Amino acid sequence: MRNLYNKHVTESLFLAVFMLCAGLCYPFISGFYTKNNGRHLINGVGAEFTTPPPIDNVEPPPLPPPAIDLKRLVFIAPRVIEGDVPDEPNLFMEDINRVTINAPVSPVETGTVTETPPPVLEIEAEPEIPTFVQEMPSFEGGESALFQFIADNIKYPQSAKESNVQGKVYVSFVIDANGHVTRVKLLRGIGSGCDEEAMRVISMMPTWNAGRQNGRAVSVLFNLPIVFKLEN
Repeated sequence: MRNLYNKHVTESLFLAVFMLCAGLCYPFISGFYTKNNGRHLINGVGAEFTTPPPIDNVEPPPLPPPAIDLKRLVFIAPRVIEGDVPDEPNLFMEDINRVTINAPVSPVETGTVTETPPPVLEIEAEPEIPTFVQEMPSFEGGESALFQFIADNIKYPQSAKESNVQGKVYVSFVIDANGHVTRVKLLRGIGSGCDEEAMRVISMMPTWNAGRQNGRAVSVLFNLPIVFKLEN
């Protein structure tokens, strides 16, 4: 033990010196470390400091241009004269405004123009033509004479024969108060020239005996079928 006493004392001394130096250096090392990491302890409470973002160098908007002080306009009427030109004072707008009066123009002076509205054309609706009256129109000689007239004058179209077109063509017409055949109109046809032929024959019919209603001659509407049939 005596032989190791000096060794233990030396080791204890070195250990004490090392701990002392470590205790003295710890605040400096700790402060340097927290400074580099952006953290600091205040009264035992942790606070973290971050680096603020860089401020953009935004240029301020340009100032509006200064107001221009407009000079008064001068109006000088040109005039051709002989000889020296005399000096005349300038004429300013303020002087013109003092002598000029903007008064409304009276309609009596200019004369008022009254617009005449266009005339309204009244179109009377045509009276409806009856299809039945007290005394119906009649063909001279009766219905048999009417059918015989159609049979004698009808001509079967060649195109209808070649296409074997057959059927009934419905034609409407009006017997007016004088017994004349008017307003011939096709109601339903079969084509191939049969429609035109039926209207032609109706239009060439002679004068009928006019119809009468309450003893007065009136117009009457007729619808007549005309049959086109080929013989076998």
